[in-house]
Amino acid sequence: MHELEHEVVIAGGGPAGMMLAAELALAKVEVTVLERRPDHVLVGSRAGGFHSRTIEVLDQRGVADRFLAEGTVAQALTLGRPCWT
Repeated sequence: MHELEHEVVIAGGGPAGMMLAAELALAKVEVTVLERRPDHVLVGSRAGGFHSRTIEVLDQRGVADRFLAEGTVAQALTLGRPCWT
Protein backbone atom coordinates (compact mmCIF):
# COMPACT_ATOMS: atom_id res chain seq x y z
CA MET A 1 0.00 0.00 0.00
CA HIS A 2 1.27 3.48 -0.91
CA GLU A 3 1.11 6.24 1.64
CA LEU A 4 0.17 9.64 0.25
CA GLU A 5 0.62 12.96 1.99
CA HIS A 6 -1.50 16.01 1.36
CA GLU A 7 -1.48 19.42 2.99
CA VAL A 8 -5.30 19.41 3.20
CA VAL A 9 -7.85 16.68 2.50
CA ILE A 10 -11.49 17.76 2.10
CA ALA A 11 -14.21 15.15 2.54
CA GLY A 12 -17.03 15.95 0.14
CA GLY A 13 -17.16 17.62 -3.24
CA GLY A 14 -20.38 19.54 -2.64
CA PRO A 15 -20.65 23.34 -2.76
CA ALA A 16 -18.94 23.92 0.60
CA GLY A 17 -16.11 21.47 -0.07
CA MET A 18 -15.45 22.79 -3.54
CA MET A 19 -15.52 26.42 -2.39
CA LEU A 20 -13.07 25.60 0.40
CA ALA A 21 -10.83 23.78 -2.07
CA ALA A 22 -10.90 26.76 -4.43
CA GLU A 23 -10.05 29.22 -1.65
CA LEU A 24 -7.16 27.08 -0.43
CA ALA A 25 -5.86 26.62 -3.97
CA LEU A 26 -5.84 30.41 -4.43
CA ALA A 27 -3.69 30.56 -1.28
CA LYS A 28 -1.27 28.05 -2.91
CA VAL A 29 -2.25 25.21 -0.54
CA GLU A 30 -2.18 21.69 -1.99
CA VAL A 31 -5.73 20.34 -1.71
CA THR A 32 -7.25 16.92 -2.34
CA VAL A 33 -11.04 16.52 -2.45
CA LEU A 34 -12.51 13.10 -1.69
CA GLU A 35 -15.97 12.41 -3.10
CA ARG A 36 -17.85 9.13 -3.02
CA ARG A 37 -19.98 9.88 -6.10
CA PRO A 38 -18.40 9.17 -9.50
CA ASP A 39 -19.63 12.52 -10.90
CA HIS A 40 -21.61 15.61 -9.91
CA VAL A 41 -24.89 14.50 -11.50
CA LEU A 42 -27.71 14.54 -8.93
CA VAL A 43 -31.26 13.26 -9.23
CA GLY A 44 -33.55 16.21 -8.52
CA SER A 45 -32.67 19.67 -7.34
CA ARG A 46 -30.99 20.32 -4.01
CA ALA A 47 -31.01 24.12 -4.18
CA GLY A 48 -33.37 26.77 -5.43
CA GLY A 49 -30.84 29.53 -5.91
CA PHE A 50 -28.10 31.66 -4.41
CA HIS A 51 -28.34 34.07 -1.52
CA SER A 52 -27.02 37.55 -2.24
CA ARG A 53 -24.01 37.07 0.07
CA THR A 54 -23.01 33.93 -1.85
CA ILE A 55 -23.08 35.91 -5.09
CA GLU A 56 -20.92 38.61 -3.44
CA VAL A 57 -18.29 36.02 -2.45
CA LEU A 58 -18.34 34.46 -5.93
CA ASP A 59 -17.96 37.94 -7.41
CA GLN A 60 -14.94 38.66 -5.20
CA ARG A 61 -13.32 35.61 -6.76
CA GLY A 62 -14.29 36.66 -10.29
CA VAL A 63 -16.62 33.74 -11.02
CA ALA A 64 -20.12 35.09 -10.23
CA ASP A 65 -20.90 35.88 -13.87
CA ARG A 66 -20.36 32.24 -14.87
CA PHE A 67 -22.95 31.08 -12.35
CA LEU A 68 -25.43 33.87 -13.02
CA ALA A 69 -25.29 33.30 -16.77
CA GLU A 70 -26.66 29.78 -16.25
CA GLY A 71 -29.58 30.79 -14.02
CA THR A 72 -32.71 32.92 -13.96
CA VAL A 73 -33.00 36.06 -11.85
CA ALA A 74 -35.84 36.01 -9.29
CA GLN A 75 -36.89 39.53 -8.33
CA ALA A 76 -38.86 38.47 -5.25
CA LEU A 77 -39.48 35.30 -3.32
CA THR A 78 -41.87 34.66 -0.47
CA LEU A 79 -41.16 31.72 1.81
CA GLY A 80 -44.14 30.65 3.85
CA ARG A 81 -47.17 32.80 4.58
CA PRO A 82 -46.86 36.62 4.39
CA CYS A 83 -46.92 38.25 7.83
CA TRP A 84 -49.82 40.59 6.92
CA THR A 85 -52.40 37.82 6.43
